[in-house]
Order: sequence, then C-alpha cells, then structure tokens
Amino acid sequence: MANYAASKAYVLHLAEALNIELAQHGVDVLALSPGPTRTPMTDAEGMDFDAVPMAWMTPAAVSMAGLEALGQRASVIPGVLNNVMGSLFKRALTRRAGSAMFGTMMGKASVAGGGDLAALHEPERAAGPTLSALHPAVKSA
Repeated sequence: MANYAASKAYVLHLAEALNIELAQHGVDVLALSPGPTRTPMTDAEGMDFDAVPMAWMTPAAVSMAGLEALGQRASVIPGVLNNVMGSLFKRALTRRAGSAMFGTMMGKASVAGGGDLAALHEPERAAGPTLSALHPAVKSA
C-alpha cells in the first residue's frame, strides 16, 4: 500500500506542477485519478472491489471525465462517490487516519489474501531479491 500511495501522490503533484509550467506553451497536463474501473487488470488483481464503498466505473466513463476536465483543471477524480471519498481522505481525515482507512478497505477487498492485504504480496517477498542483493552498499539487518 505504501508504494501505491507514494507513487499516486508523486504523479498527482508532478501533473499539477507540469500543468502550470507547460501552460505558457499551450500544453495541458491532467492527472486522472479514477476509482475502481472495470478492466481486465482489475479482474486479475485478486481483489473484490465490490467490498469497498466506491462506485465502479467503466473505462468509457473514466475517459470521458478525463477529456471533459482537460484544459479546465490539473486533476480530476471521476464519479460522484469517488469524488466524495477523495475529498474525505484529503480534507476530513488526518493522513494517518486516511491511510489506516484505505488499508482497511483494501484488506476487505483482498480475496486472494483472505482479507489480508499483506498476504497478497507474500509470494513476491519470498521470490524477490533482498535489498542487499540489489545494491552492494546496503547491508542486511
């Protein structure tokens, strides 16, 4: 979850900054932040997103929301319920509370992990190289 949150925050802030920097050249940049969207990728995730209080969207609806927002703002969250949830996480909750709530929701959606989000990543951890193997300057603890 930490990697997902960090990469999402990075992309959002990068898009917002690029939108400002490139506006003088007539270039619009938009960060499109959809909630659960029915695609082959989400079907293969091993997650039951119906278990979380977010509305599923179709790729066509997500694309339309992005096209409508392009040139109007730097970021968009398609869907009314997804927008409410996004505002709740940004404005009504502390970052810690929002992270805990998001982790709980994703844990409930975890099918392959039996409700345990961390269990979804166990095979990756077991099969993947250690940090010290990736970079010789890093010592194993």
